[in-house]
Amino acid sequence: MNIYKSFFHRLVILFVVMVGLLMSQSAVAQTLKGRVTDAITGEALIGAAVKVAELPGEGGVTNMDGEFSIFISRSGRYTIETSYIGYEPSVLKEVLVAGVKDVMLDITLRESRFELEEVVIKPRVSKEATMNPIALVGGMMLSMEEASRYAGGYNDPTRLVTAFAGVAGQGDSNGISVHGNAPQFMQYRLEGVEIFSPNHFADLYSAGFGMVSSLNSNVITNSDFFVSTFNSSYNNALSGVFDMKMRAGNNSKYENGVQVGSVGIEWTSEGPISKEHNSSFIFNYRYGFSTIARKLKLIDTYGSQYDFQDFSLKLNFPTKKAGTFSFFALGFIDKSWDVELDIEDIHSIYDASDQEGHLYNALVGASHKIYFDNKWTWRSTVAYNMQHNKVDMEYWGLTFDDNYKPTGFEGKDYPSAI
Repeated sequence: MNIYKSFFHRLVILFVVMVGLLMSQSAVAQTLKGRVTDAITGEALIGAAVKVAELPGEGGVTNMDGEFSIFISRSGRYTIETSYIGYEPSVLKEVLVAGVKDVMLDITLRESRFELEEVVIKPRVSKEATMNPIALVGGMMLSMEEASRYAGGYNDPTRLVTAFAGVAGQGDSNGISVHGNAPQFMQYRLEGVEIFSPNHFADLYSAGFGMVSSLNSNVITNSDFFVSTFNSSYNNALSGVFDMKMRAGNNSKYENGVQVGSVGIEWTSEGPISKEHNSSFIFNYRYGFSTIARKLKLIDTYGSQYDFQDFSLKLNFPTKKAGTFSFFALGFIDKSWDVELDIEDIHSIYDASDQEGHLYNALVGASHKIYFDNKWTWRSTVAYNMQHNKVDMEYWGLTFDDNYKPTGFEGKDYPSAI
């Protein structure tokens, strides 16, 4: 019991310190950074204008690498407008600029199809324009800014898509049903690689289709969600496709953040590897709240225990002539088990079960992307994807009275027929 008290006291102190830091830094000015690229080729757009609609005079122009940096004098939600000659303008609404962490944006512009003598530019938002330039129909772009504001979303991108037409989900799991298809037929992709389900406990016997995703909006950048009419690059998809991308870390300064919520305690760290070469890293680790709550005895799970933790990593190495090299990784560990109940809580043999499950998932990969004369893009990826799922289930032997009411344990275990 002293261990629980010591752990609880440390958790309270950590929470108080973080709240104090956040309150003391709430009014600190912040920097808005990002990169503007061509939506088709991915080539950096030099000289693109980026401005903050609510702050006249606040704006910037992209440099030789397509990067911009805007100093924001006060915290708030802002509309970011981007324009470039020969391209359709872009608008990002309600971008949150707050705290001490720089805001990183990836902005893509599509080339205008018309050439006129005189035009009047009116910025607009196109949710139908996907991040994948060769996917013309059936998809929607998922903004991570929206994912962070979704009620009950837990910074989980996979919960936001349930608000789309034709998409249904369950409040207590991450099962996604598209047009009535089973959640097992969803296809998930990360950095262009088809992966197993990123959801915790997705394939364990007692947890359905998963509780929460191992990815969150602190790591994922704007991604695509497809409900129909998949193009040839999305083979083996029967229901829907969630094509997710990890963002590059801050390449100018180091940032660390700790977040405490109903999902767990997580730590995010990002910063430059080499400021001279604009290389960067981003790392996220999360320790599940179900483990903390169990150790502190905050909740009663009625004999079923769940532990989980996950991590994600991306290293980004841009070059002047050889393209961009990146390394990415994702992994999570899940464990579930049942504890022996008191005999008065057992009413049938189905209550007297001993289930233990382990789920390990890991993805490690490296990719290279290069542009040729602003017309062609070549991307190559090599990755290793692994999932290990093991479930052992057995029943405790019971003794019964003449009315077939359980009276005690027999002392033997019997394997389940499942």
